[in-house]
Amino acid sequence: MEEYFSRIVNKKDKEVILEQGKDPYYAYVLLKGNAKVYKEIDNDKVYVGTVEEGEVFGMLSFIRNDKRSATVVADGDVQVGMILKDTFMNHLNSVPETVYDKIVNLRDSLFSVNDTKGRMLNCLNEIEKIKDGSYTRQYFKNEANVDSKLLLSVTDLMLERFDSVSDEIHDILAKIENISKEVVQMQ
Repeated sequence: MEEYFSRIVNKKDKEVILEQGKDPYYAYVLLKGNAKVYKEIDNDKVYVGTVEEGEVFGMLSFIRNDKRSATVVADGDVQVGMILKDTFMNHLNSVPETVYDKIVNLRDSLFSVNDTKGRMLNCLNEIEKIKDGSYTRQYFKNEANVDSKLLLSVTDLMLERFDSVSDEIHDILAKIENISKEVVQMQ
């Protein structure tokens, strides 16, 4: 694969490799190290996954002809191979139409899964705030500044439901992780 690299760069810990919302000029191969993937959702920076050594990333923007959908940041010092968009697209355009159609369908499914995962992680972060004690029975009692038994019982029920939903989200995220891994392995 090295013959496709236009260049190889080293990035330091926490240095941005690619940024959400920017135009795509390269696809990337993580040659050494790991990276974290973040997505801005509803003005929150949400961690959505990890890129591991040997993985290719950043190519969905080429195929979708769209801006970057996430930000990838070095998790420790990394080495990245960069493949020009033109090189990537020339090779993609040379595959048979049936293969290209399968890639497009896979792209759409993967984008949908990634977007759903990001939104679920954002919700999970909000639920974690509740579990960390940011929102407790006392918080709601103080906010409402009332002694209404009805309000407090509703608050207790809501907190119980948040705990239940948190467990459900963890299960769904585990399923999404497994599907994402399968999709990446198919690439």
